[in-house]
Amino acid sequence: MDLRAVRPSLRNQFSGVQTNRAVAGEPARWSRANNTNLFRTIKEPKCQMWNHTLELLIIVKSAFRNKKARDAIRRTWATHRIRSAVEVVFIVGKNNDADVINDKIVLDEIQEHGDLLYVDVIDTYRNNTLKLYEGWMFNTTPFRFGFHKHAVSLAMYPFDRYPPYITAGAVLLSRNSFVQFYHAMQIVKIYPYDDVYAGILAYLLKILPTHNKAFVFWSRYISKEEWILGDVIAAHGFSPSRLLEEFPLLVQDS
Repeated sequence: MDLRAVRPSLRNQFSGVQTNRAVAGEPARWSRANNTNLFRTIKEPKCQMWNHTLELLIIVKSAFRNKKARDAIRRTWATHRIRSAVEVVFIVGKNNDADVINDKIVLDEIQEHGDLLYVDVIDTYRNNTLKLYEGWMFNTTPFRFGFHKHAVSLAMYPFDRYPPYITAGAVLLSRNSFVQFYHAMQIVKIYPYDDVYAGILAYLLKILPTHNKAFVFWSRYISKEEWILGDVIAAHGFSPSRLLEEFPLLVQDS
């Protein structure tokens, strides 16, 4: 059964009525699928995310343990943005071995940089959607093999196809789409894979995900010319050491 063939009238009702009512501040007629009261923010970043001068908000999902990667970003492309118009925020969950010492490590980082959104969610792969909620193409088949990292049971997802979605890496959303996604997440049950979940929301909202070849997902060699000419805007898979090594070469002549 393909999700796209299921009850189109239900899809129209959801996208055309429920989200618009929520955006307008009116009560929704559908019950909430997610208890958002359980999603708690421990510490918010210092930036003013929705001020009138902000043109671009870059949200980076970052694991608790990946401070070196965050520091590499801070020392490279995050320092070369137009500060009045662009903000970079890292979403970090709690360590599996949460204790006072680990908590202090993150709080010290927040105190030093002020760019962390620290959320009360255990930092595991399947909690990425919860991290996405706190902060936001391929038509594929769910994995049914029980031992696979991305295994999905029929109870979790009863359809045999996903709607089009943009695979994890980098996603660009307009402010209007961001607001619609936020309100839709109140109604649509959380799904553990955040990129697929975003595709489900986009499908219900009649937003067509569009692939941009300048967003590179698979790790590969990228030349300086590709960056300068705009053939590559964002790339996945840079280690902290590689980022620190290559970024100065990119900006030295610019």
